[in-house]
Amino acid sequence: RHSASEEELLLLAQDGQRGTLPAQGPSALVKNCFLPLREYFKYFSQNALPLYK
Repeated sequence: RHSASEEELLLLAQDGQRGTLPAQGPSALVKNCFLPLREYFKYFSQNALPLYK
């Protein structure tokens, strides 16, 4: 279920890239960067590494 919701978010980000409004470009870029970064920080927070201090 967790992975399904992430796939939906990824599809939304890809949808934004195909949008006709210029404002959707940066929005999609933020989503595409945010998704892997969220997983990245989630992984390190589980391992208790103080990288963000």
